[in-house]
Amino acid sequence: LEPPRLRVEAFNTVVQEALRGSAEALARHRARVVKHYEPDLPQLLLDGARIRRVVGNIVAAALEQMPVGGRMRIETRRNGTWIVFEVLHDRAREQGDALEQLFVPFAASLGPAGPTPPVPPSGAALGLGVAHQIVREHGGELRVRIEDEWSSAFVMTLPVLENQDRRKGPDRRGARRDRRRREEGEG
Repeated sequence: LEPPRLRVEAFNTVVQEALRGSAEALARHRARVVKHYEPDLPQLLLDGARIRRVVGNIVAAALEQMPVGGRMRIETRRNGTWIVFEVLHDRAREQGDALEQLFVPFAASLGPAGPTPPVPPSGAALGLGVAHQIVREHGGELRVRIEDEWSSAFVMTLPVLENQDRRKGPDRRGARRDRRRREEGEG
């Protein structure tokens, strides 16, 4: 991948733009989507095009696992020093699912008779591998977890402090001048 083009962007706007790009696939799958965006998330220093790609890849992977007409909940929130993007969805579970191999393209799977040879990954599996790399470049994490027997969640976290626009920080030079004046006045 080429180097990221970092800009200060509103995370919710990036997510909404990515979902507009996935609208047709969601409609074809008759997915029932519930969205919840925390309104006052801080702006982040990120590559918006790449993060839109990550969101699109996560939604595509969730759709591939969902039954037609299934439910999907998309949420953004702040958790301390992290921004959290979560996609919770219905999922048809199969015996022997290996979630830890989800982000590994060309991974061998374990069946009842032992390991099976690697198979070419689906488009969603390749997309998750790329998404994982992009999120790591932004200092974040991409995980998957099982919520219950019928649903799973993709969770992307991005750090707030490392991604904020550093140009708007406090002017440290001004603070030093004030300290010098106080020291001179006291001495």
